[in-house]
Amino acid sequence: MLLENLLAVTGGKLLNNPSISRFDSIELTASKVTRGSLFIAESPEEIDKALSRGAYGIVTDDLYITTTDEEVAWVYVKDIKKSLVKLLRLWLLKSPRNIFYVSTQVLEFLEIIQSNSSIVLLNGDDEEKSKQILSSSQNHIIFCDDKIFLDHIGANEVVPEISQVKYEIVDSRTFETSIIIDETYYNRLPLIPSMVTFLIEAIGVLKSLNHNFSMNHIDFTPSLEPIFVNSSCERVGFGESDKVLIFASNDLKCKHLKIFENVKWIDFRLLLPSQIKFYCDIKLPYFTWESKKEFFEIVTQQIKKRSYILIFAQKSEIFFKEIENFNLNNRPILNQGLF
Repeated sequence: MLLENLLAVTGGKLLNNPSISRFDSIELTASKVTRGSLFIAESPEEIDKALSRGAYGIVTDDLYITTTDEEVAWVYVKDIKKSLVKLLRLWLLKSPRNIFYVSTQVLEFLEIIQSNSSIVLLNGDDEEKSKQILSSSQNHIIFCDDKIFLDHIGANEVVPEISQVKYEIVDSRTFETSIIIDETYYNRLPLIPSMVTFLIEAIGVLKSLNHNFSMNHIDFTPSLEPIFVNSSCERVGFGESDKVLIFASNDLKCKHLKIFENVKWIDFRLLLPSQIKFYCDIKLPYFTWESKKEFFEIVTQQIKKRSYILIFAQKSEIFFKEIENFNLNNRPILNQGLF
């Protein structure tokens, strides 16, 4: 990578007049720096170590940093995280990677059923995904569910090949599916029937790569995740309550939610934020909410009356952290007078 290209791509400012003009690699941790590396100094305390290991360039967001080695290029950028994504685009031109786009739901199942070290599943924010790609090798096969990120780094939206998978649903319940896949029978998997197609697609992707898959850890995915709770919205074991919160991601298509419309023996309610356009003709009574306080009030009130609540565009792990604080802050104050 040429120094002039680094400055052009990031809009960075050169803080000195170095003798070097190009870099052989980009590194994010000092321990991985080799002679010729460009070091992205997210941790300023690692700069000295990076220099001692032969770094040719330092990218920093400290405009007034002391340039301790004048032969090395010191580049100031306003935002290291954004600059990292821009640098990745430039880096991929020289070091291309096998990056494929899959849906969020397929990516979730790939995480569950595959264990091959040559596969990288991108997750986290843009910075974290950039780090994962920079840490990969050309032998890795990378999957990503973020079209905007792929566009930012200049990676074409390539869809992987999907081999045919023979399957048959033998029995299905609201939260369980018994299924035959390639002549192997799997009994009562914790798998919502409408999510089977995503699982089969994930298996097809692995088969096209001649990779094995395992069904030993099949579980509900964050895209459509039922969690049994008590009347105080506290988690309980699977099947230990008649009250269930079902968390659905906002990119899940209507056809995957309509399965609940057909479960006539359950008293369902749909709960979604008012600012999200919900393009679905699912025939369920629903509530909308403006604020988190209103959201938790609706949930805590409705779970005492209803069996199941389908919660749209909320992540379960965040919900249970926040509902605990809500319950603490809204606990009734007991009269502590003397008797």
